[in-house]
Amino acid sequence: RTGPGGERLTPRGSAAVYRATVRGRSAPWTAAQRAVAGELWREMSGLLSRHMAELEARNTELARTNEDLDSFAHAAAHDLKEPLRGISNAAAFMVEDAGDVLDATSLRRLTTVRRLAERMDGLLDSLLHFSRLGQVGLDQELLELDEVVDDALLVAGDRLAEQGVTVMRPAPLPRLHADRERLREVLENLFVNAAKYAVDEAAAGERRVWVEAVPVDGPDGGRVTAVVVRDNGIGIPAEQQDDVLQLFRRLHRRDERGGGSGVGLAVVKRIVERHGGRLWLESPAPAPGGGPGTAVWFTLGG
Repeated sequence: RTGPGGERLTPRGSAAVYRATVRGRSAPWTAAQRAVAGELWREMSGLLSRHMAELEARNTELARTNEDLDSFAHAAAHDLKEPLRGISNAAAFMVEDAGDVLDATSLRRLTTVRRLAERMDGLLDSLLHFSRLGQVGLDQELLELDEVVDDALLVAGDRLAEQGVTVMRPAPLPRLHADRERLREVLENLFVNAAKYAVDEAAAGERRVWVEAVPVDGPDGGRVTAVVVRDNGIGIPAEQQDDVLQLFRRLHRRDERGGGSGVGLAVVKRIVERHGGRLWLESPAPAPGGGPGTAVWFTLGG
């Protein structure tokens, strides 16, 4: 081996020295090998381009389908309200005009018609609102989360007070980029749910809801801020946690736990996803006092 000082011997042997020298390097390519590599590159590039074009076309089709579904839900709910209102009014007029001559069974049935029409009207209102969430734009700005919580409590505070639920903020909440009205709606729904599913009267401990901001891993490996609304209520069984995020799904019958259409958490999930975030549940989520508890976590994008 020739070095700066001239030729020298090595105890490793010339083969070992050669292997160390050429490790990680390739032999010079021949013209034929370069041609094959170029052809392989062109084939792979073409395949990738075709797959990207197909994916873009499918995404465009999916977006259009979702828009069509939202438009259909909006139109169907809107158009159904008018005949439904007519049914309710007709039943009311029959009771008013002929109530004296109708027997008790007929009056009860007409009352049932009105009650069911009013319930359907409420479901259609919920469907209209849900469909609008997929159509309206978001006016995102840097918000003080504490201020948005205060706004939400102006609406949900009475419901919480009726159930004896206290809202706790262990630490000042941070700023978040979000649409103020939509974020307020998310918190309102979560607070109302906490009031509905508070611990039973006979259970020991104070009924509480905690609002906190916690750093979590984001989809790109970085850290993002998650908002968690945690209660010490009755909890949600593991097998029902996916169901309660669907439209018109409830844990209990309509006449239990304050009623409702079962649209609240579905609305929350849709608003969070419109912000580019994600939502997940943790239950049981042990908290001081009360029942097993539920924690609803959500992020609002990166």
